[in-house]
Amino acid sequence: MVICVWHKYSSQSYVITLIIILYKQLICKLTPKYNKRTNTAMGGLMKDILAEITRLRLQRGWSEYDLAKNSGLTQSTISTWYRKNQTPTIQTLDKVCKGFGITLSQFFDEGGEAVSLTDDQREMLDHWSALTPMQREAVLKLLENM
Repeated sequence: MVICVWHKYSSQSYVITLIIILYKQLICKLTPKYNKRTNTAMGGLMKDILAEITRLRLQRGWSEYDLAKNSGLTQSTISTWYRKNQTPTIQTLDKVCKGFGITLSQFFDEGGEAVSLTDDQREMLDHWSALTPMQREAVLKLLENM
């Protein structure tokens, strides 16, 4: 099966992230050796998704209710993850990331803290990605001279 994904902030790391998540979901369904309790596969190489959600939520001072409100999910859905130690689907995790103001790539980034973008910054990135290389160079020169 081939899955094609397009995202306005698409990057190679975003595609790799999706492949990792899809692979993890496949392992979870097909391999009895997958440990659902500790959320690990392949000798513990997978990131603990619930722990990362908790870290980001507490970093913002959010309750589970606040996360639900900001991500468009029900609080019972989020509570069930923790109670049953379940991993959210890729679609649900994308909603959670949008609630946090980050991308999936930023969520899975091991290199440092996630960066939150404001609505204005996202709009600028949308416009930036539509520019040609020559237009980008002109905009950079304009900004440098301001």
